[in-house]
Amino acid sequence: MRATDWVRVGDEAAPFIIPADVLTADAGGLAFTLSPQSDARAGGTVSMALSVAGADGSLEPHLGAYAHIVGFGPAATSMAHAHPLGDAPLSADERAGPDLAFEVGFEERGVHRLFVEIRHDGELVTAPFTLVVAE
Repeated sequence: MRATDWVRVGDEAAPFIIPADVLTADAGGLAFTLSPQSDARAGGTVSMALSVAGADGSLEPHLGAYAHIVGFGPAATSMAHAHPLGDAPLSADERAGPDLAFEVGFEERGVHRLFVEIRHDGELVTAPFTLVVAE
């Protein structure tokens, strides 16, 4: 079973998230790798490196940053949001990538669904990940 498989109960289907890290994704013709630099722990922050293969120096500003990480904890009872470390873009013509660094905080333990959102070649691209946060 993959992290994106579906569980069927009666006539209803819902996504089933396996409690295992899924730190690579392909989206918009790009290959994403999210690399936590240490174990993610509830109540703390973790440094994360994001690499976007195929976006060498071509990540465009989107909502004031070159990328956004948004994450939802178990049962969507908590949320994480982070922008890349370093200088934010000052104009729409600036570019970054393929590697970015983040500090991401998690309020609670359990399986978190993370989404990285970037703009590349004028298109908004979202890549999904799964991260298990320890106590």
